[in-house]
Amino acid sequence: MSIKPIKFSEQFGIDSAKLAELGVFDPILNHDTKLFTEPLLLKDSKNELMRVAFTVYKDFFANLMRLLKMSSRNGDRCWRAAKGMVHFPEYKYTCIGYGTGTINGAGSGSGSVLNEKILESAKEIITLATDDPSIFLLLPLLEDGIGPDIISDMTQNIIDDKIWDTTILDIIRLLGDKELDTLKTLDITVALDNIVARGAPVHANRVLSTLKQVFNSAVSRGYMQHNPAACIRAKDIGGTEKSCERYLTLDEIKKLWKFLDNDRNQMALQTKHAIKIILLTGVRTAELRLATFDEFDMEQSLWTIPADHSKTGIIMKIHLSPQVKILLTELKAAASFRYVLSGIKANTPLTENALPRAIKRIEERIGIPRWTAHDLRRTFATQLGEALHVEPVVIEKCLGHKMPRIMATYNKNDMLPQRKDALNQWAQFIEDLLQENVIPISLANVSNL
Repeated sequence: MSIKPIKFSEQFGIDSAKLAELGVFDPILNHDTKLFTEPLLLKDSKNELMRVAFTVYKDFFANLMRLLKMSSRNGDRCWRAAKGMVHFPEYKYTCIGYGTGTINGAGSGSGSVLNEKILESAKEIITLATDDPSIFLLLPLLEDGIGPDIISDMTQNIIDDKIWDTTILDIIRLLGDKELDTLKTLDITVALDNIVARGAPVHANRVLSTLKQVFNSAVSRGYMQHNPAACIRAKDIGGTEKSCERYLTLDEIKKLWKFLDNDRNQMALQTKHAIKIILLTGVRTAELRLATFDEFDMEQSLWTIPADHSKTGIIMKIHLSPQVKILLTELKAAASFRYVLSGIKANTPLTENALPRAIKRIEERIGIPRWTAHDLRRTFATQLGEALHVEPVVIEKCLGHKMPRIMATYNKNDMLPQRKDALNQWAQFIEDLLQENVIPISLANVSNL
């Protein structure tokens, strides 16, 4: 019996012409759709969460390969653990790929027999001494029954959290059940107040700005009669945003460090060491949070941050002082996975909110008010200038900032030797600061003698 194809627009009563005009995909919900998720394209996505999802995908298969390497025969403990990871049912709700069950997750996906074949093929490839997780994209060439639909199901199951992070956003959660023409200004301010109430006033202002643009576009195209957010002022929602000036004084640095070294602080090792590493290196929180141990060359005392982990989109090299290397060694000894800062969920990095929450919890206990993880980076930059008199251009290079356009075009010097000296001096300065009978010599004071 033939099945009448039902499109997304029909199922939910949406004008398909409007979807086409907005460039929104209108999938068929109850019939095979030959569209698939290609994992290698994730890293080039314009969506930051999808770029992070590519790292999640790579790490998943890196861990799977590690288990298969440790397995000596089919059915042993490592093999069973690997088999437990390889379970990829038809993914719910994306409405792409083969299988009429795509809308409710009842499709075929990969069964136990096929999963066993996947592992056997992967094991054979691994014995050829490759460590590249992308070998799993070659499976369609090696096994019957494995096509782009299975690869797509694999990918979507692995990056499930990031798909939902992208989909369930504040506006969908707070305003998603409203029809455009019924939206009132009060609906929007209440939704934004909810964001402010959870401690994110700046984000609320960003959401307001996005809503204004969306509604302006809807008005210009005739979908709405007026913009209900037009008269809402950011200062009445998240408040007036001021440029951040907070940095820790030398006394506050000393107080913070001694608190972190106290065995009674009841803090996780990775949280304590993360705070120290950011203060010692000036890296961005995300660069450390997404870091894996293979980025660090301890012999060369060098940390190479991949371009897709860097805000500027370029590869960064950070010198590792002896103090930072000790912290990394201790983190690696306590680690179960390849991330320097592992999340609660296996094979995932620490979430972006974990460190800010930890800092918020210890503010009062330490007695240092109103500081954030990013303030540690500002402290690093400020004290390099004030305490050590490091040249501004070297500080900018340490921070990984892009130089002005003309300078960036003609000056390709990364100043690694100068940055190495600055980072070593700063680490030693902090070490001296912590000693009761040692007074750290500030070059600012020396210049005034």
